[in-house]
Amino acid sequence: MMLVSGGDTEDFSLSYLVTMTFGVVVGVAVNLLVVPPLYLDRASRRLSELRNTLSALMADIADHVERGTVDAEAFDASVVELDRTTAEVRAEVYEADESRKANPRGRRRRSISDENLARLRALERAVFYIRDLADVLVTLRRADDAALGRGVAPALAEAIRACCALVAAPVRAEDSKALSSEANAALERYLMALIEANRGTATIVADELTPAALLRRTIDAALPFVRNDEE
Repeated sequence: MMLVSGGDTEDFSLSYLVTMTFGVVVGVAVNLLVVPPLYLDRASRRLSELRNTLSALMADIADHVERGTVDAEAFDASVVELDRTTAEVRAEVYEADESRKANPRGRRRRSISDENLARLRALERAVFYIRDLADVLVTLRRADDAALGRGVAPALAEAIRACCALVAAPVRAEDSKALSSEANAALERYLMALIEANRGTATIVADELTPAALLRRTIDAALPFVRNDEE
């Protein structure tokens, strides 16, 4: 700066400082007036897409259980699509949360960001349980287990569909409490059918109870978003 200014260092320095200060003021003003975009709404929509992808896989599993066509290849394509969607949605939700932190408007919409993060955690848990359910059902089918026998399969398919309806419901939907109750009732009916199918045997083995346990965990993952009486 001193080399360029020649002998007039004071005036040049003052002009330089004024120019820099003006640039800082303009930068702050632009950041406040033309703020970075908020991606919260897009993240919410993408979470709903993940929810729909998961519920579609659950419906597919229920159909295969009912028809007795569970096999290793039955769910491969759907599981791959679910994994891809989960990874993409996870990235978008965290990007949206970061955009909120850098945006003055974000302070007013923190509740949306918190809800998105909670939905993501719940859906990721449900995805894990349903992927595991698909694997367990394939294993049981290979073993020709009673858990997928003719007297039990319809009840299991019904329980999966009831859980699917709960997972597919929008956040705190008006009928979500009824859907939760139906999912629990359908799961109990499946357990009763499983007990009935195992009469005459010593006990129900752990593998046979695994589908019910995974469906129970799926219901539990959805419970934070079930509408309560106060709402």
